[in-house]
Amino acid sequence: MNLNPGFFITLALAAFLTSAVAEEANTVLLAAASEGRIERLVNLLAEGADVNFKSPGGRTSLMIAATAGNIRIIRKLLAFGADPNLADNRGVTAIMDAAAHGHEEAVKTLIAAGTDLTLKDAAGNTVLDRSKKIDNPKILALIEKASPPPTAPLAPPASDKKKPKAKEEAK
Repeated sequence: MNLNPGFFITLALAAFLTSAVAEEANTVLLAAASEGRIERLVNLLAEGADVNFKSPGGRTSLMIAATAGNIRIIRKLLAFGADPNLADNRGVTAIMDAAAHGHEEAVKTLIAAGTDLTLKDAAGNTVLDRSKKIDNPKILALIEKASPPPTAPLAPPASDKKKPKAKEEAK
């Protein structure tokens, strides 16, 4: 079988261009989330942009929208399957961003979406730990109410000492 080498070059070029176009669409998606351009965001997602695409710093469109407190964008991204449990390169999740910036509705929306509140950032802090450090009692109350109860410490192992036997009764 005699295959034309030009065919393989064309195929490789097409794959490269497709990848470059997808990368650009994903980058534009981040910008649309940042700018609150919901129609542009929806169009990009409908055309196949990756709803969970990460910037070089690990930021997703959902994290960007959560930082801004843009509920419309957050809800739309979640409807398109955005993962609220993804973390950036510092271990920060969308709900951590929303809480840190005082966006109560964003926090409520992300909790309702099933965000895992036990995830920890690079410093080992959960969203509850981080919320205790900010001066926003409403955010703290939301996080505390939704957080799972702390796990109880394990009980110490039972002692191997045997209890003294009761004296046998006289027969």
